[in-house]
Amino acid sequence: MADLLKIFYSKQREWTIFVSISLYLALCRFYLVDSRIFSIFVTVNRQRYEMC
Repeated sequence: MADLLKIFYSKQREWTIFVSISLYLALCRFYLVDSRIFSIFVTVNRQRYEMC
């Protein structure tokens, strides 16, 4: 059972890395398309982090 959990967690980590990389690439593409919207997105996120 512990082996199954280890396999699951390692796969989950790989999946998380894969998702974050693809999100990063999508954001880069988005940034190239329209940098103004991207900057608005960044400022909104920054404000959200400051509120926490």
